Amino acid sequence: MPLHLKERKIDGILTSNEKSPDRLVLHVLKMESLHTIAIVQAISALQKATEVNRADWITEVKTVHHQGGAQRETLPTWVLMLVLLVGFIILPMQVAEEKEKKLLLALLQTPINEIQWLIAKLILGIVLITTAVLMLHILGEYGAVHLFDYMLLSL
Repeated sequence: MPLHLKERKIDGILTSNEKSPDRLVLHVLKMESLHTIAIVQAISALQKATEVNRADWITEVKTVHHQGGAQRETLPTWVLMLVLLVGFIILPMQVAEEKEKKLLLALLQTPINEIQWLIAKLILGIVLITTAVLMLHILGEYGAVHLFDYMLLSL
């Protein structure tokens, strides 16, 4: 299908029918839309005005399938929200909770130093984000289109 229809610059495209070349197929974005009904009615009115008692020009109406539609368009937003949620809310909340329960002081008295503890927290954040992005892809049936790009974003 031409790019103009997918970019919503036009409402529909007429092509010849493969089964009967003297008939047409209307390709639209959405079968139930008012635009589709208006196109079919306008072409039917044109046919009635020019030809009497003949079979309809449009024999079939097909939809152009978007891969994921609005769901796919919002995926980067969800991934960004996950990165921000884990990075700015969950991890600082864990640090504050450990400080409040005085676990941080006890932890720093062990052979582990502050850098190792901080790196462990960052790795936990990366694991949480990666798991969430994987679950978004699996549950949303997105496939692996930009999966690795989002994984790199989470790093």
